[in-house]
Amino acid sequence: MKKIFKYSALVSLMILGSCKKFLDQKPYNNQVIDNYYQSTRDIQTAVTGCYNALLPIINSSQLLFNENRSDNATYPHTDNITSNTDAYYPSILMVDISNDYTSAYWAALYDLITRCNLVISHIDVATDPILKAEFLAQAKFLRAYAYFDLVRMFGDVPLVVAPIASADAAKLARTPAASVFNQIVADLQDSFTQFNTAVAGKYVMQYGQANKWAAEGLLGKVYLYMNQPQNALAPLTDVYNNSGYTLTTNYGDLFVVASETTVANKEILFPIRFTAGGLGLGNNFSTIAGITNVTTFGTNLTYYSNSLQNVFKTTSDVTKDTRYPVTCADYTGASTPSGAVFKRYIPKLVGLVSDGAGGYKADKLLIANDGGLDWPALRFADVALMLAEVEGINGGLDILNRVRTRAKAPLLTAATVNSQFGGNFQLAVLNERRMELAFENDRWYDMRRMGNTYTTSVLVNKFTTDPAYAAYYTQTNALVANVIQGNTIDPYRYLLPIPYDQLLLSSGMVQNPGYQQ
Repeated sequence: MKKIFKYSALVSLMILGSCKKFLDQKPYNNQVIDNYYQSTRDIQTAVTGCYNALLPIINSSQLLFNENRSDNATYPHTDNITSNTDAYYPSILMVDISNDYTSAYWAALYDLITRCNLVISHIDVATDPILKAEFLAQAKFLRAYAYFDLVRMFGDVPLVVAPIASADAAKLARTPAASVFNQIVADLQDSFTQFNTAVAGKYVMQYGQANKWAAEGLLGKVYLYMNQPQNALAPLTDVYNNSGYTLTTNYGDLFVVASETTVANKEILFPIRFTAGGLGLGNNFSTIAGITNVTTFGTNLTYYSNSLQNVFKTTSDVTKDTRYPVTCADYTGASTPSGAVFKRYIPKLVGLVSDGAGGYKADKLLIANDGGLDWPALRFADVALMLAEVEGINGGLDILNRVRTRAKAPLLTAATVNSQFGGNFQLAVLNERRMELAFENDRWYDMRRMGNTYTTSVLVNKFTTDPAYAAYYTQTNALVANVIQGNTIDPYRYLLPIPYDQLLLSSGMVQNPGYQQ
């Protein structure tokens, strides 16, 4: 059992209506809600409820919409595409408006937002100014975290910053993405300010809670996604130089359940905590990334692409780079129908244990969809590589090489940046982020902030060269042929569709172009 700030299941008394469907809110009585929030302890309990709401966001199969749509991952090893289309179709950019995973993802994010809004709107019942600042900081950080996911995946989304009644929810329309980003920035800036107040008052943060450095690091990430590197520089520099966070000695240490609060916590600014043991607090991504032959339980729905493997082989040294064996693993006892590609899995997402030879191997899962590994939502290496990108080659090369040194990868030089990346240092950083942050739900977002041309280029390359698409599976290959038209992909596919149930629930909701209304 994790003893440092684990999330507990709460009765959803503080939730406006059902937590399963945003907008599908039952009529409620304002007085009932207001009567619940009577003390500082009530606010503290509600904040814990906000953290509890993070688990279904990660467990809504977020990997399927991020990594599986990117060039890091390929289609699962099967041609039986009708067995679970909701899980398989995202990898070929064919997400239906009725996709159950999309609906669950949307609902989980807005459940978190609803909980945060209730905390913020009732914060004045907290009488201790230090605790009040701390709770407000956490609620605004988590609300920004949720909206940052929403706006990057769906584009324009309803911007709700206060509790609303079901009658108003039924009329909600989508807010332009630019306004949503502005709210995210404002929330993170205020969160950072409130965290400073709490820290000055000697509030002691616990592992698993957001903190001022997480708020500042996420703010830098938001600015980078908004293509405002000049604004990202200050927060990223502050976190890099002054936070006290650093790189762990060994890359694999980040993914060992037993040492999360003693080793990984030196690098991970913001973990989303999971606890195994049949408590309803375990993760499902360990099962999604696992394979039954090795990890006991595993659906093998996410695994590495030839493209990612080739990046390691051509821009690092797979015999030395410690990231490679825990990212790109094969089970040699099973293969695709052609026998040419072994079954693949991702040890770092399953959780690691010692292999007895100075390295790591995948742990075994005792229960399906009940992994104990935390999700590294933001870590120091991510901040370092973002700062390297903003600094450019003159200031950023040493920062990038600090990350490579930890991985025991060959150092980059100006000459290798020229020979491998055409002198484009930003591409060198993006390449490093692929290896360092593989399967941590960053690659798709990195592709998207580079624009449609870049996204299309890397995806066409994946679809036309990776065996899982190009040769082995006839049904899959036929579907991919419909997605790629003359080596182009319609950019509408890069946003997820608004879930169908949301279109039914709100008269003001409009579908993304390209999808059925």
